[in-house]
Parts: sequence; structure tokens; C-alpha cells
Amino acid sequence: MKTMHKVIPLAVVVTFAFGSSAVRAQRLTEDQGERIAKQCQPAANFVNGITPSLIKFRTSGKGAWWCAVTDREGTLLAIRSSDTNEDGCKEDEFASDAARLSELIAIAKAWTTSFSNNEVAVDSRGVGLASRIDDNGPETFGNTKGDNNGPATLWGVWATNLFRYTERENGYTCGKRHFGVVAFAGGVPVYDCKSHKLIGGAGASGDSVDADDAVTRRAIKLAKFCASPTQTTP
Repeated sequence: MKTMHKVIPLAVVVTFAFGSSAVRAQRLTEDQGERIAKQCQPAANFVNGITPSLIKFRTSGKGAWWCAVTDREGTLLAIRSSDTNEDGCKEDEFASDAARLSELIAIAKAWTTSFSNNEVAVDSRGVGLASRIDDNGPETFGNTKGDNNGPATLWGVWATNLFRYTERENGYTCGKRHFGVVAFAGGVPVYDCKSHKLIGGAGASGDSVDADDAVTRRAIKLAKFCASPTQTTP
């Protein structure tokens, strides 16, 4: 699983990663990551069918996404397109119409969820809200309004951990660690539903952030993992 996929380098903030159900390992395996990524297509079909109002970048109302999964250490385990189910770890060129930049964003969204721990789940939306220029109260994740009275808890976090390539100037490498902070929705932590431990992260990118978030959460659920340490069932 060493394939490097070429992409155009752009200065963009990118995405975070998924988890595992193996209690002993306490981290997602490659097979488990692939299990989540393979749910990208059915998750996208569900979101396109149930909540087409979330699709903002397609006149057809049918979105297309890249879904990436990492373990808790940021190792890229799997990445797939939702419209063609193509494997980004094995191919270099795709028939998918999902945005190519979204490959990198999905990976970074998955890693962004490493803000989470075994007690509190922090998704990439929460990171965005906690890094606003303005804050509206206690230092908690989830602020939805701002009063311009000062920076929130994580103001400036996007500048601390930019996406980094692994082996050559442009691209990503499956089986290698990837990093980057994305301050908008679409990255969701992955927990083992039995041990309630954080085991990785997942990220989807391709349309509106609300649609991205819905696809990620659906894929995690379909793969029988949880998005919170308090969940006992997917």
C-alpha cells in the first residue's frame, strides 16, 4: 500500500481520519480503514437521496466525494471516490468527477479529528468553531455565534499543522502519515463502539461542508463504528 497519487499543489487547509473496532490494537487497521472507505458510495447515495438540499455545487443535486480514513497516528489507510468507488491507494488516474483537491482535504479532515480523545469527540466542524476570530462564551467546542470580542480557544490553529507531503513534492502516500488542520465540517472521529476508545478518523470532501459531514457520519455508521465515546451502537 505504497502508491503515491499525484495532485496539483495548492495552498489550502486540508482534512482528518477514522478509527478501528479492534479493542486490542486500539487503532484502525488497513482492512478496517478500507471497510469504512468502501461505505463512501452507499453513504453518498443516502445523502443524495435523503437530503439533496445539502448539495450546493451540482445542478443535478447529486454530489460526489472523496472519503479518506486514517488511524489515530495519521497513517492514511484508505481513500475512495463515492461516484465510481475507485481506490485512491491503487490508481493514479480516475473516472470519478469528484474534485481532485478534495482528495487532500478529505485526508486532512480525518487527521483533524485527532483533537479528540477517549472522553470527548471533536470533529472538524468543532475545530472550526473553536478557531473563530470571535468567541461567545466558555472555552468549549461548539460555539455557533460570535460577538467579535476576541479570538476563540483555538484561534490560529490552522497555521500550526499544515498538510505535509511524505515522499515527493506533490501527492499523498497510502500507508504513510499525513497531517493538516481543516477548520470546517466533514472530519469525524472514529471510536470503537465496545471499548469507547478513539481509534482513528474519517473525512469526506466534495460538496458543502454539511453534505461532507453527513457522508462521513453515514460511512462510519454503515461500517459499524461509532463517532462518539458515549455511543454503544453505530
